[in-house]
Amino acid sequence: MARRFNKLAKIRKAKQRAGNHSSHKKRKQQAKMTNASVHVKNLSFRSLKDAEILALSKGLNFIPNPTNKNVKALLQNDFKEFSRKLRCKYHFCRNNDLPLHPFYENTGYTPEKTCQALETYIDKTQIELSSIELYRGANNISTQERKALHDLKNDQSIVIKKADKSNTVVIMDKKEYIKEGIRQLNTHHYESVEKPNIAEINSIIQERVRAMKEKGSLDKQTFHYLTNVNETVLRPGRLYLLPKVHKLNTNQNNAESKMPPGRPIVSQIGTATEKIGHYIDHFLVPIVRNQDTYIKDTTDFINKIESLKLPSSCLLISYDITSMYTNMTFPELIDAVKRALEDTHIHKMIKIPIPDPTDLLFLLKCLLENNVFEFNGHYYRQIIGAAMGAVPSPEICDIRMHEITKQILCLYEHKQNILFHGRFRDDGFIIFNGNRNEAERFFTIANSIHNLLKFTYEISESSMVFLDTEIYKGNRFEILEF
Repeated sequence: MARRFNKLAKIRKAKQRAGNHSSHKKRKQQAKMTNASVHVKNLSFRSLKDAEILALSKGLNFIPNPTNKNVKALLQNDFKEFSRKLRCKYHFCRNNDLPLHPFYENTGYTPEKTCQALETYIDKTQIELSSIELYRGANNISTQERKALHDLKNDQSIVIKKADKSNTVVIMDKKEYIKEGIRQLNTHHYESVEKPNIAEINSIIQERVRAMKEKGSLDKQTFHYLTNVNETVLRPGRLYLLPKVHKLNTNQNNAESKMPPGRPIVSQIGTATEKIGHYIDHFLVPIVRNQDTYIKDTTDFINKIESLKLPSSCLLISYDITSMYTNMTFPELIDAVKRALEDTHIHKMIKIPIPDPTDLLFLLKCLLENNVFEFNGHYYRQIIGAAMGAVPSPEICDIRMHEITKQILCLYEHKQNILFHGRFRDDGFIIFNGNRNEAERFFTIANSIHNLLKFTYEISESSMVFLDTEIYKGNRFEILEF
C-alpha cells in the first residue's frame, strides 16, 4: 500500500511539474506576442497569424540567416575585393592623407602585384579560406516565421511599410493605400502627365554640365560623376507613402478610418536628376549647418540644451510646420538659395571648384521642375514644393524656412524672451521666459506670414517631447542659477 501511495504521489508531482512548465511556456509565449504586437500595426482586413506578427516585429531591415549554399565562393569573392583594396592602399600610399573626393566612384581598378610581404599574406589567406570548415550557425528565425514572411510577400492585396515617425511596421490594404495616394495626387501640388521623356531631361542637364566643364567650374572627378549616366536605365521617380499612424482616428470603425494619411516620398534613385541632386546638396549643407537654429540630430539637441542655465518659470514650446516640403513654391525656394549662395563665408568650407551661381540655380530649377514620378501605373509631376526623397530637399527647405523664421522674429515684440530656439527640419523647440500669451503671439505672427505654411504648437510649464526625447524640469532648474 505504501509503494502504491508513493507511486501515485510521484505521478501527481510529475503532472504538476509538466503543468507548471506548460503554464510557464504559455505565459512566456503570451509575453513575447504582447511585446511583438507593439511594433506591428495591422490596418488591413487580413487576420495576422502569430508567426506573421513575430516576423514583422523584427523590423523591415531584419535579415534572416542565409543557408550555407555557395558560401565558400561568396567568401572568396569578398576576399578578392578586399585584396584589391589592400593593393590600392599600398599603391596609392603616398596620398594616404588626402581625403576622398566627395564625388569619388569606385572604378574597380586593380594595381599590379605589390610587395612580397603583402602578396604572401594574400596568398596564404586564400589557402586558409579554401580549406575552412563551415558550421551552420544558430538560426535567427523559426521555420514558421520564415514561412510567414513568404506568405506576406506573396499577398498582393496588402502593402507593408514603416510608419512615418516610428519603427512600427504597418500593414495596409492595397486598395486603401492606392486611394490615399490618389487623394493626395489630386491636390494642387501635383499634375497628371503623359509618359515623360527622360532622355530629353537628361540631355538638358548634360548640356549644361559640359558647358560648366568648359568654363572650368568642374574638376575632372566631378565631371566624370555627373556625366557617367546610362540613359537606357534611367526611369521616372517612384512615389510611396509612409503612414502617419499617430494621426489615425481610432474612434471610428469604418474602412476609411483604418487608413491614416500618408507622408508622400518620391524616390529619385535611378532618375535623370539623381546625381545633380547630390551635387547641389554638397554646396547647401554647409549653409544649413551655419544657421543659428540648426539642430543636426537628437544627440546634438541634447548637447545644446544640457549646457543651458534657465529660470524655473520658463515655458517649454514645441512646434511643427505642416507639410513644409510641399507648401513652398519653386520661385521662393530658388530665390532663397540664390541669396544664401551670396554668403562668401560658406565658400571656405567647399574643397572643390565652386560653380557660377547661375549654373547651380539652373540645375536646381531642373531638379524641382522635373520631379516626374510613377504611382499605380500613372505618371505625375510635382508643381509646388520640394519632393521628400530628393537628396537636397531638406537643405533647400531649411534655407527658406530659416529666412521665414527671421522674418517672424523681426515682427515679434518679445523675441528677447526666447532663451533657446532650435529647429530640425519642420520641427522646432523654444524655451521661453515669459507668459503664455506672449508665447502664443509668436505663432499668431508665424501663421500670417506665409500663404501656405501653418504652424501647430504645444506649450508646457513642466515637460515636452521633442525628437523622441522627453525634456522636463527637474532639480537642475532649482539648483542652477540663471
